[in-house]
Amino acid sequence: MNSLLIGIIISLLLFVFQVRTNEEQYEIDPNGYIIFCLCMGRFGNQAEQFLGGLAFSKLINRTLIVPPWRTYKNVPYSEWFQLESLLSYHRVIDAQDFMEQLAPRIWPQESRIGFCWLPADKSKKDFLAISSQYKINFEND
Repeated sequence: MNSLLIGIIISLLLFVFQVRTNEEQYEIDPNGYIIFCLCMGRFGNQAEQFLGGLAFSKLINRTLIVPPWRTYKNVPYSEWFQLESLLSYHRVIDAQDFMEQLAPRIWPQESRIGFCWLPADKSKKDFLAISSQYKINFEND
């Protein structure tokens, strides 16, 4: 019985330590962030759009919030590729991590504004799937 109790306590301590480590992992980038949805076609088009977005974020010196790949569901970047490999090129953060760890502090719900090249694109299912997955609601739509 004592070993079970000790095991539970150790598990809880490890969980609390892991949560605290994750919360402290991200510092706010004073240069800002850029996020976009990969809404243009299948994987090849999305990969081209992603590489352009990565180059653009480096050019304007903002951290890229890495969007999920679009298939029949949103696939986190890290499910198919290593996010760490991008870090040798430029600052990046996974979209889920950004929305959970940083967005509440630097992009609060009441001040969210989104821009689309074609405003009609905001009504497309791909954009809506990504914005709803990460609970991105725009106040000034």
